[in-house]
Amino acid sequence: MRFICLVCALLITSASLASDPRAAATGTMKFTRLGIKDPGINSIEAISFLIPTGWKTEGGIQWFPDYSILANLLMKVTDPQTGAQVEFLPIQNFTWLNNPVVPMQPGQNYLGNIVYQPVKDVPRFVQTFYMPKALAHLRNARPIAKEDLTKVAELVKRNYGERENARACSGTLALCHAFNSTTSSISMP
Repeated sequence: MRFICLVCALLITSASLASDPRAAATGTMKFTRLGIKDPGINSIEAISFLIPTGWKTEGGIQWFPDYSILANLLMKVTDPQTGAQVEFLPIQNFTWLNNPVVPMQPGQNYLGNIVYQPVKDVPRFVQTFYMPKALAHLRNARPIAKEDLTKVAELVKRNYGERENARACSGTLALCHAFNSTTSSISMP
């Protein structure tokens, strides 16, 4: 049996866009187009999206030549006034073989995929795969709250129907973490 899981996480910290006092005061929020260039392919624009005007960015495209998903957007977009932050985390494919032809250790790279038995518990997944490197600053954080994103799951079901993949991921589609850097705590769904 082969299990492939594509994990995409978006870390949202501190305040949300909706609670931005500037937006509430004027009733509108201005956005600026952000173009991200990829130095690995002659600095052409790899992706663009809108960010709130005045927010700062850190990071960019990072290449992982040993894995099946070669390029990842690893970036933080931060509001310098409130500390609100959106963080793009790395995406990779995983595989698990019940009866491999040769012995494989968990965490080993097999044909560009990370060999690991499926982890269905989102907090455990984040602690296992993101906290050691991408979220090293949260290594000693403790969970303070949990929220099931059932409305997001229902939206996925409604948009993608009852296909097998939609049913499989509907309960764990989105990750939303609240992190307060002064208390080193994390909220995990």
